[in-house]
Amino acid sequence: MKIKNLILVLALTAVSTTLLPSSYIGDDKGKVGDGGIMLYSRMSFIPPITIHITNKDNIEVIFTTDIGKVSGLVRDYSGIAIIQLNADTSKDTGMNINISNLPTGTYTFTIVTEQGSIVKSEKFTVD
Repeated sequence: MKIKNLILVLALTAVSTTLLPSSYIGDDKGKVGDGGIMLYSRMSFIPPITIHITNKDNIEVIFTTDIGKVSGLVRDYSGIAIIQLNADTSKDTGMNINISNLPTGTYTFTIVTEQGSIVKSEKFTVD
């Protein structure tokens, strides 16, 4: 399934970069451009969230974009949420989650929007 998705993304990228004209803003001759479509290679993407695990005791989350209210969930190997913190990215610039008391094991840290969309998910291991 992952290979099919990758092939689809590559195919769409190839089509969009070869068939679509470059974007431009209208000029004094009344030309209006291509409606704002930009070549994929000219766009930049800034992730809305960055995650760092510091000193194996803390998960530091930095919000770089306002994406509304989110929850940070730490789940154990069976999928049970054992830590949950909430934040409003329009007001908060980040969150810190203390993981020093977690027992040895593999965990997943997930950021979920208020609508239930997963923004970012990372696996980590506690030794």
